[in-house]
Amino acid sequence: DRLKCLSMYHLNIYADIVPVLAELTELVHLDVSHDSYSITRPGINLDRFKFKVCDLLIRIHYLPNLTSLDIFGNEGLKESIL
Repeated sequence: DRLKCLSMYHLNIYADIVPVLAELTELVHLDVSHDSYSITRPGINLDRFKFKVCDLLIRIHYLPNLTSLDIFGNEGLKESIL
C-alpha cells in the first residue's frame, strides 16, 4: 500500500484489478493508457473481462492522493464521470 507510481501502459488489464487499485491509497500517479492498436488473440473474445476505466473513476475517492491519471486511449467514457 506504499506504492506511489504505477504504470500499466498498454497492458491487457482485466476488470478484477479495480478492487486491487482501490487498496493503493498512497498512489500519486496511475497510467492505464494504451494506443488504439491492441493485441488480441484469434478466436477469443475477452472484451467482457476487460478493465473499464469508468469502473475506476466512480471509485476514485479510494485514491485520495492521486494527482495524475493517464487514461489516454480508453473508450466509452461519459463526460459526467470525468
